[in-house]
Amino acid sequence: MLANDVTPDYFRVLGMRLVAGRTFTEAEAFATGPEPGVVISESLARRLFGIPNAAGRLIAFPAGAGSPSHEVPVIGVVNDVRWRDLEQPPSHLVYR
Repeated sequence: MLANDVTPDYFRVLGMRLVAGRTFTEAEAFATGPEPGVVISESLARRLFGIPNAAGRLIAFPAGAGSPSHEVPVIGVVNDVRWRDLEQPPSHLVYR
């Protein structure tokens, strides 16, 4: 699972399709404190939950080096993209 820090316009600019839920608001993107949630790729939603509509589910997300993981809500699911290599299957991505 790969994590990618993004802005609210990221998905629109890349032409990514929202499968379920929503993407980030401007306020969430620039808020400090705990993560309001994450957007995940459709393939990761299927791997973790067996369904593409994983909005509202919780995933364990590492807090950082030496810190315990914590649960973060999935606020949205976007279509898969080939991120690193066109020959490989889409990566399981978390957008935060």
